[in-house]
Formats: sequence, C-alpha cells, structure tokens
Amino acid sequence: MADNFPDIFDRPIPGQSLTDEPKNYPWEHAPQYPDLREARDRLFEGLTQEESVQQLYTMLRSNVPAEAIVRTILFAGFMEGKFTVDSAILLAPVVLMQIVSIAKAMELEKFSILMEETPDDGFTSAMLGVSQDTGVKGLKKAAKEIKKEVAPATGLMGKPKEKK
Repeated sequence: MADNFPDIFDRPIPGQSLTDEPKNYPWEHAPQYPDLREARDRLFEGLTQEESVQQLYTMLRSNVPAEAIVRTILFAGFMEGKFTVDSAILLAPVVLMQIVSIAKAMELEKFSILMEETPDDGFTSAMLGVSQDTGVKGLKKAAKEIKKEVAPATGLMGKPKEKK
C-alpha cells in the first residue's frame, strides 16, 4: 500500500484486549484520589508550584486556550491513575477556574479560555473583570458574577432574556 494510506488490517483482533493481563495499567486500579476535594486540592498544589506557574504563563501568553491545558492535565491525571475519568469530567470546570484565577494573579490581560474563542471576547472580559479576591471566597464570588453574565435566571440552556 502507499505510504499515505494506513493499512486497514493493521489493527487489534476483536477481543484481544480481553486476553491482556488485568490491572496492567494505572487507570485499571483504584484511583489515588477517590475524593474529588482531595483531587482538586492536589491539582491546585501542582498548578501553583513555581515551575508550573511559569509554564502556564508561557502557554497562556502563546495563546494556548486554558481549556486545552485543563484537558491535558486531567487526561494525564487519569492515565496516571490519580482519579477516575468521571472525576476528571467533574473536575474540569474547577481546574479551569483555578487556571483563570492564576492568570488573573499573573495580571494577564488577554488569553483564550475556551478552544473556540478569541482572547478578546465578552466571556474573557467577564472572567478577567470579576473581583480581585483570591482563594475559595474569591472563586465563589467570581462564579456568581460570571453566572449573572453568562447564565441568566432562565438557566444556562434556557432562552436568553431580551435586553431592554
């Protein structure tokens, strides 16, 4: 076959995974952090290490979306057996808020939060324009302010209210 096309027969045989040794991979074992709060705290500790902060700064300044960073961190944590895939999904918005709060603390003015946005859209402005409080209280206050901007009283999926 030509080099441009993959060999359609170069695949695992159906059922081949059932013949592998069980508990062969880290994600097949019990997670290291079964409690979401503990996993959240460990992720935040890792993100706030000096080297991690420098890497975050470089990536965000290079216009790497925060969402892509979150996905990478959570996928790596799952692959290493730190937490389950369900926990990773539940941790995604929390880790995104942690990264945004770190970016605010670094006084980054423009950076991409979501993978399908430009850095100067309204959502980024709302995220950066929230209160300067830090810690859990600051995140809760920021989440409330962002919820007012992004999700009106009808709910996130509800029909937006018309502005008068």
